[in-house]
Amino acid sequence: SGLTHSAISTIEQDKVSPAISTLQKLLKVYGLSLSEFFSEPEKPDEPQVVINQDDLIEMGSQGVSMKLVHNGNPNRTLAMIFETYQPG
Repeated sequence: SGLTHSAISTIEQDKVSPAISTLQKLLKVYGLSLSEFFSEPEKPDEPQVVINQDDLIEMGSQGVSMKLVHNGNPNRTLAMIFETYQPG
């Protein structure tokens, strides 16, 4: 995204609100547009019990894979992250 770790951290900690251009850079990493980001998520008919590998959201960088495991429920109170580190 071209943003520093500290810039991303301040956004994550809700210390600053990103400018639209910054938000667009972040969304580009995830392959999302502004309209997709702000749209309401589709609600599945039934709760998703099995999570497929393709449904994991990659959040890592620089040799660390951090995949968010979720079932698409916006009311979830618990999230898991599957972390993988490169050797060395």
